[in-house]
Amino acid sequence: MTAIPCRVNALTRRSRRPAIMLAGWLSKYSVCGAPCLMKSWVILGVCLLFALFQAHSADFTVDGGKILIEGDITVGDFEKLQKITNDHPVRPGTVELASPGGDVAEAIKMGLLVRKLRLSTSAPLTSGGWAESAKLRAQEFGIKDVERNNTCASACFFIYVAGVDRMGDTIGIHRPYFDPAVLRKSEGSDVIERSRSVKSIVESYLREMGVPSKYAELMFDTKKDEIRWLTKDEISRDFFGLIPELQDWVESRCGKQPQSKYQSTGGRVKDTKDEALASFKESQRWFDCYSNSLQQMRYDVILQISRERQRNPSQ
Repeated sequence: MTAIPCRVNALTRRSRRPAIMLAGWLSKYSVCGAPCLMKSWVILGVCLLFALFQAHSADFTVDGGKILIEGDITVGDFEKLQKITNDHPVRPGTVELASPGGDVAEAIKMGLLVRKLRLSTSAPLTSGGWAESAKLRAQEFGIKDVERNNTCASACFFIYVAGVDRMGDTIGIHRPYFDPAVLRKSEGSDVIERSRSVKSIVESYLREMGVPSKYAELMFDTKKDEIRWLTKDEISRDFFGLIPELQDWVESRCGKQPQSKYQSTGGRVKDTKDEALASFKESQRWFDCYSNSLQQMRYDVILQISRERQRNPSQ
């Protein structure tokens, strides 16, 4: 069932911050049918509106092994992502995100696909320098509308957490809420039950993606017209890098990620020229092994999906 479009209303004109608005009834959605590796999920139709702006469909740009998704996530973007990952001659391994939010149901479907294909995700990097430096980094990232889209907030968060390897530091969350037009036509008891359903779905999805439970709590504790930006420490501890389930696997193939003497001592001891060169070569060897391992894992998944389709062509 297609998510019911939301309309800009008085509540969303108060600020330019994003507001997730819940609209429509429960609908059961399976991303690609019973034979697929994904589970079927019960998803509520939700969409993200911005003050004084109509939602525009996200732009998809493929550059080698990367897909840049920029702008609002809207209904139909899952199919775009699926088509790219199915048909592009160079199967991308990373989804780069530059989105202030959008349709949460669509974002969850996209997130399930990202995790199924074992893709990496990357959000904009804006910390660690002056605003002008952040703008230059955004342009290098490929973002066209830097002022509006140099972020990964709200619905974008659901795609970001699906990556098996995550990068970036500009990530924001807040709670879903019901469209006032829906609330006016609803009984109070129905609203309670539907609110519980929303929270249950979000918690289940985030748990499936290995996200600590505190972030669901933070999301629902943040008002609809506010954004809770994740801190540098939170991102470093709970999101950045390879997901825990794959860390031991990569280490068994590639060894521990090497560090220079300067890195391992927190900058107290500097490397000699020869030590720095040796450290660079070892880091390059490790990174090549790491990248090849992820690439092989993705190839194996694609091969498995292809075999399942051959056995069940109707799916």
